[in-house]
Amino acid sequence: MKLNSSPINENNAIEWDNFLIEQQINNPFQSAAFLLALQLNQFYQPFGKLFRDDQGKIVGGFVGINSHETRGMVSSLTTRTIINGGPIVTGNQPGILNEILADLATCKDAKGIYLELWHDRESKNLNPVYQKNGFSYNPHLNYLIDLSVGKDTLWMNIGKRRRTIKKNFEIINVRRAENLSDIQKCYKLLLQTYRRIKLPLIDKSIFENVFNAHMGIFLLAEAGGQEVATRVALKFNNGIYDWFAGDSSKHRDLRANESLVWWLLEFGSENDYVLFNFGGAGKPGQPYGPREFKKDFGGKLVEYGRHHLVLSPLRYKILEFGLKLRNWLPLEKL
Repeated sequence: MKLNSSPINENNAIEWDNFLIEQQINNPFQSAAFLLALQLNQFYQPFGKLFRDDQGKIVGGFVGINSHETRGMVSSLTTRTIINGGPIVTGNQPGILNEILADLATCKDAKGIYLELWHDRESKNLNPVYQKNGFSYNPHLNYLIDLSVGKDTLWMNIGKRRRTIKKNFEIINVRRAENLSDIQKCYKLLLQTYRRIKLPLIDKSIFENVFNAHMGIFLLAEAGGQEVATRVALKFNNGIYDWFAGDSSKHRDLRANESLVWWLLEFGSENDYVLFNFGGAGKPGQPYGPREFKKDFGGKLVEYGRHHLVLSPLRYKILEFGLKLRNWLPLEKL
C-alpha cells in the first residue's frame, strides 16, 4: 500500500484531532492542538504528518517534537526528537506502520541527534516492524490510573500518602494558575526543583504557549500565604497527562505534591476524564525516586517501553560524552 502524506497544519488540524478521538487516543502530544500551540517556539519545535489511503481516509500519522536544551551553535548537539504516544496507526496494521516508520526515519523535520518513540499502549507485537526500520527497543515503565472508577474508589486506592493528603486539607490551598504571572510562579518552583536534582528544565516560553492555548492544567499549592509546590498536567480528549512537578526547598516537609496529584485525580473523575497518565516511571530494575512516589496512588504499572533510532551517529557520540560530563560537574559549571 502506498500512502499519501501531508503535514499536519491549520487546514487539517480538526480532521487529525477527530481521527485521534475515533482511535481513542488521549495523548495530548499527538494532537494538532499541541502542535499549533508550540509552532513558533524556539525550544520545542513540533512537526507532524498524517497519512491517507487511496480513498483519502486518514489511516495514521504522528506529531513529534524537536527538543532543544540550548540555543546557538551548540543547539544541534543537545537536540532530540521525541514522538510521545505515536505513531498512531489504524488497527495497529503492520503495513501502515512500516510505511510511516520508513518515512519518519528520513523525515527532514526530525532534527534530533536521535529519535525516540514513547509508547503509551502495548507495542511489543509490532517489534519486528520497528526492528526492520532500524529501531531498538528499550523497556520503560509507567503508571496509569483509571479515573472512571469514581472519586471514592480513587481515594480508597491511594496508599500511605492518603494520610498526608487528608492532613493537608486544612493546611494547603490548591488553585489553578490564572495568568502569566502565576505561570512565572509555577516556573520558579520548577526551577528550584530541577536545580536541586541537577537536571535541565525546558524553557518558560513552552509553558506560556501551552497556557495560552488552554491545553494545560497549571496548579499552585499555597500554605501560609506562600506558593509551596506546583504541578503541571496536559489534557486532551478524555485523558490527563501528568507533565511536570516541583516544590519549594523550604517547604518540602509539607509534601504538597501529594495533594496536587489528588486534586488532578478528583478533577478528572468529576469532569468525565477516564485516564490519568503519570508520564513515566523509569527503567525496570533501576532505582527511580518518582516511581516510588507514583506507585502509592493506586495505578496500574505497565511496561510499554520506547523505541530508539540514532539519526546522527557522530553527534550522538558527542552527546553521550557531554552527558557523562554533566553527571560529575557541579550544576553551576554547566
